Amino acid sequence: MARFARTADLPGRGRAVVWDEPGPPHAPTLVLLHGLALTAELNWFGVIATLRRRYRVVTLDLRGHGDGLPIRGPFTLEGCADDVAAAAEALGIDQFIPVGYSMGGFVAQLLWRRHPDRVAGLVLCATARTVWDSPLEHGISAVLPSVTHAIGWLPWVERLGADLLASSLLGHGSDRPAREWALAQMRRTSLTTALGAMQAACGFASHRWIGLVDVPSA
Repeated sequence: MARFARTADLPGRGRAVVWDEPGPPHAPTLVLLHGLALTAELNWFGVIATLRRRYRVVTLDLRGHGDGLPIRGPFTLEGCADDVAAAAEALGIDQFIPVGYSMGGFVAQLLWRRHPDRVAGLVLCATARTVWDSPLEHGISAVLPSVTHAIGWLPWVERLGADLLASSLLGHGSDRPAREWALAQMRRTSLTTALGAMQAACGFASHRWIGLVDVPSA
């Protein structure tokens, strides 16, 4: 399958690498948003060929992940949402449907919250409106910033990839070449970025406003 990589200059944000899969003329645009420690290619490679039969399909790596924009300061989901909106503007896309998996689902929700004029619909996959809810989860959330900060002081940690955190997502059913490819994709994101993204995800909560979403959603 041919893929069309483009670079887009996002004023004040940097140069983004975007894959733009043209669908039929005048087709709606989907923007596929990947999960934590993944890349767009790893998360979505199995469905792009099918989706592009009916849609224009745009994918990009979120900030700090894979080919995504570099991290500047703390990782924030709001910053990721603003990056995606800026990329859409640079590509001349007035409206699109964010399709978010896991952490990408948080970004999709924030796109509606922060850039409602651009969002024509929402597809939310394996995601949530509140990440931490139980007392145990609140306890984990409370200590994670300290752990992330402490690890950041260890120079050798920067050489470690997110596969150390996310390899369990692969399960045991994939064949060896596919597993090695997936792990290599995960290693394109640093462990420290993945931990920062996890810390940002811990603070996500949309339960106070998600019921206000006024676009078609699935």
